Amino acid sequence: MKKKVSILLAVVMLFALTAPVMANPFSDVPTDHWAYDAITEASELGIITGFEDGTFRGDEKLTRYQMAVIAARLSAQLENEDIQDQLTSEQQAAVAKDVEALKTEFKNELAALDKRVTALEDKGLNVRISGEANTIFTDTNLEGNPDFGTANTEDGQYWEDWDDTLDDDAPAQKEFKQELDFNIETIVDEDTTVNLTLDTMADSFANGIDWAGEPATDAPAFKLDDALLAIDTPSFGFKAGDFADYHLANFFYDDEDVEGVEVTGKALGTDLFVFRGQDDDATNANELKAAKVARNIAGVDLTGEYYQANDDAVYGVTAKTDLLPQVSSDVKYFEYDNNLEDNYLVDGEFSTKVGAVNAAVGYKKVGENFDGYNDFKGDDDIYDDKEDYEPGIKGYRVSGDMNVTPELNVFANVEDEDDQIANDEILTTELGAKYALTSNTNVMASYELADSDNNNDVETVKAGVDAKLLNDKLTTVANYELEDIDNGVETTTLDVRNKLALTEATALTADVQFETEDGTADTEREYYAVGTDHKLTDNTSVGVDYRVLDFEDNTTTTNNYRAESINGEFKVKF
Repeated sequence: MKKKVSILLAVVMLFALTAPVMANPFSDVPTDHWAYDAITEASELGIITGFEDGTFRGDEKLTRYQMAVIAARLSAQLENEDIQDQLTSEQQAAVAKDVEALKTEFKNELAALDKRVTALEDKGLNVRISGEANTIFTDTNLEGNPDFGTANTEDGQYWEDWDDTLDDDAPAQKEFKQELDFNIETIVDEDTTVNLTLDTMADSFANGIDWAGEPATDAPAFKLDDALLAIDTPSFGFKAGDFADYHLANFFYDDEDVEGVEVTGKALGTDLFVFRGQDDDATNANELKAAKVARNIAGVDLTGEYYQANDDAVYGVTAKTDLLPQVSSDVKYFEYDNNLEDNYLVDGEFSTKVGAVNAAVGYKKVGENFDGYNDFKGDDDIYDDKEDYEPGIKGYRVSGDMNVTPELNVFANVEDEDDQIANDEILTTELGAKYALTSNTNVMASYELADSDNNNDVETVKAGVDAKLLNDKLTTVANYELEDIDNGVETTTLDVRNKLALTEATALTADVQFETEDGTADTEREYYAVGTDHKLTDNTSVGVDYRVLDFEDNTTTTNNYRAESINGEFKVKF
């Protein structure tokens, strides 16, 4: 049996060498994993597909049925002319021999699988139902000002999501409930699938207490929380329902929960996208509209874009192309629909890679009357992938990095911004390095100075380490940051996260975070969390954790806050 597994792995690796590299298809395979390239390339070939939730689950054992499926897919790949062209005649003969041996080894499993598929096809049953049942328990003891305390806690530590106000996104102080998530997949034909995802609250076993300390409203025995219908074909896509963390454009509307309809299509070499809906704010929902048209014309990827939220609209075009084999360009132009002058955004960047050196140079100008819709951001900044698009900003930027050695990468970024509204010029310089101490341990450090003509200088020092220790059983990630604002606040943060795999089924976690603010503010925040997760079976797991959050404002005790909680989850996948 072990010999057959070795043959299987060798053939997969050989096929993988003939495949182009694609984006990471699995959420749980880190890009720095030693098997990342092989897994990604084998996925591109269709030899491995992963699980419905987008994971690879590389730490789980293969069943003989799974190995049989892989053997069948390898056999099918031998008929691929592109694969044959990239293998020598000797390699083709060797692979054919090994694949035939695998098919012989797993002939009983292949026959059984074929019988199951045939039975389903005869019955017209092309429906697969999967899901997860999650029983959740929370008991929190609160002291002080919870509104102020949670507003100074990082997302993900004490709640699932956070807006600008204390709302139902915050967890309950006390609750005991069960949630059921369903995914119903229907295969219409080889090119068409229909998926229906349902998130429900099946039952609430006790009367809860909400985050503010008030008795929670009794939940019904069964309540539909979210639902999303998706139809996918090679030339058409349709989605309707609830979208989590929806993305339209980074500078306009990004990472928000919305409800609506999305339609995509391909026609005559053109990609189409249309969305209409609203966000999930129960009291003041924002009406959203969006449309995109993308096409490659003469080697240039052009995309026309239109976004509207209530009465605020932005429209424009982006163009991307390779000017030379090693030189790429990315240019965008947008206007804010307000019939005013200086209401546009223009940004252009040119990038190149020569040997071990990556370099980019760019320029942007944001009109004083350009304003993306960003109420949900909670501030006046308009964010893009790399740039802050604040009204009245213009300037250039230069960035680069170089692999000095296989282990050492150094980088530098310089940006000169002229703020026409604040009558300020800010020169930002960042220098840093990343170093691989071992194959499993990386360290980084950087220094950034934002030099302001208005004496609003900001210095930022960062350092971090991520490591796998104890034969990869212990994963540690630690980050330190010091931000010093002239005539303002000096903030120091230390964040350490640890996960220890005691066995293949049991893991311990321990997280610590300290943050202090000095200067115009004087606060201290401490956060601790310890927990354990245990996999009972392949489809069943249980987890328990204990968390403490302690916040002190040394200028006024009315803002002080402390929370201790015990949280438990029992998950069953089906």
